[in-house]
Amino acid sequence: SLYNWTAESGARTMQDSIRFNNGYVKLEGLDDGTYKVGIKDSVFVKGHTVEVLSLDSFTIISPEALIVSLQENEEEYLEGKLDQGNVSNDNWTWLYKGVPIESYPEQHDIHYPREAGDYYVYVEDEKGCFSYSESVNIRTPFNGDLSLNDVGDDLFRLYPNPTELELNVDLANLRDDATVVLTDVLGQQLQHLLVNAGASESTYTFDVSEYPSGLYFLRVNQGRSQLVKRFVKK
Repeated sequence: SLYNWTAESGARTMQDSIRFNNGYVKLEGLDDGTYKVGIKDSVFVKGHTVEVLSLDSFTIISPEALIVSLQENEEEYLEGKLDQGNVSNDNWTWLYKGVPIESYPEQHDIHYPREAGDYYVYVEDEKGCFSYSESVNIRTPFNGDLSLNDVGDDLFRLYPNPTELELNVDLANLRDDATVVLTDVLGQQLQHLLVNAGASESTYTFDVSEYPSGLYFLRVNQGRSQLVKRFVKK
């Protein structure tokens, strides 16, 4: 089949031979605007070739980008601000060291940190567009009580990052038994395993091939300590 498409402005034109997959074709790299599509084919009827022409149009409108910011308030709380876009109160997620933490819709834009470390906020609109704020580092928790002991950043490493099929986790520096948990950005547990510090094997592989593209987290819990690292699924 031969197809042509042009923007109403005439700024872009394309003509190429393509293959349809189950009656569908995927067009990429189109700018905002209204496009007219013409598909021409021919059929042989009673000894004659008859051309068939189908015309249609479609419009592309990019959604408004989301922009969210985060700041430390003098009254000892963190405040998120949606600088651009529209997001319901239920679609705000607060994260501490990359791990989603409990929040409430009625206070979706405010959080009182209870641990020292990096905090940021994630928002997502009804169209699936999302945005992360810059992180804010809290050196001393506002309630003065630090119950989570930090571990060194070299406790484990993960690779490749970004990844498309598999994620390898190297736990060669593990000193005690640990739990390894893979979660999505909303904190839903996707995979987990228990690791014995005395095990002969130190590298473990997670199959992530079936997960949607996006940001994910790998958390290693060792006693009362934990370390979280992010990775991207392509």
